[in-house]
Amino acid sequence: MSTYDTAGSFSKVLFLWCGPLALRGWRRPLHRSDIPTTPDAFRSTPLGDMYADAHADWTEERSRGRRGGPNVAYGPGRAIAGSAFFLGQYLCGLSGFLVTLVRPLLLRELLRAMPPIDGSPPAYSVSLAYGLAVALAVVVWLENYTRGLGLFYAGEVAPLRFTAAALQLIATKLMRLHVAEGRDGLETSLAGNDLLRLEGLLKLLPTAGASLTSLVGGLIALLLTLGPVGLVGLGLMTLVIVLTRHIAQQGKAVQMAMLKAADQRVNVMREIMEGAKVVKMQVWVGSL
Repeated sequence: MSTYDTAGSFSKVLFLWCGPLALRGWRRPLHRSDIPTTPDAFRSTPLGDMYADAHADWTEERSRGRRGGPNVAYGPGRAIAGSAFFLGQYLCGLSGFLVTLVRPLLLRELLRAMPPIDGSPPAYSVSLAYGLAVALAVVVWLENYTRGLGLFYAGEVAPLRFTAAALQLIATKLMRLHVAEGRDGLETSLAGNDLLRLEGLLKLLPTAGASLTSLVGGLIALLLTLGPVGLVGLGLMTLVIVLTRHIAQQGKAVQMAMLKAADQRVNVMREIMEGAKVVKMQVWVGSL
């Protein structure tokens, strides 16, 4: 069993389970026997089970007859990437809430605990001020930890698992195709263009949870700090959102045109390569 699997929750949070390995590597060069084994979550056996679940879910999704065709998110997305994605979203959302609400309020109270310039007594005692400082340090560390871990799960693990499962589905479909069935170069366009671009977009999804909680936390902090005057900023923000949505709708048409042009470019390059093979095989280079 891996060192990570046997470590406790406190050790995982503070990365204490890496300490003995780092200390051993500082004292002497590491050997293969010193390197811990792969955690159970990343071994081939559980990943193979998840791929089997993905195929089963995809088969069930195809049999439902959903309007608009089967949705790939309910196949490999839910079985393989679902747990990692939602865990990452939760951690990123918690980080956004700590950044926009908890940390500003703690910082405000800590400033109130400092002795004023006019010599009047501070709002809090010295012991409570130290407690606020410790709490602020813990919140700063926790927000960075949850953001980094959330980006890892929702921005790296989940998109990678989803892409691997989708590639398996594409490969399974290709093995069942007959000669001259389907459009030429479709698998190249799907796996090499659409799927890889989708993986890049999925890495941006962790910001959704953080953006939502940051918005809510920022509004609460704004109202608690400024009072009704903060509603002016809220109205301005709403106006910016409406204008941004209009601009995004205009850019969506341009993006779809770019995707269509990219598909055509991939198909043309494939035809050029196939034509070059014919020219080389027939030794037509000299005559051309």
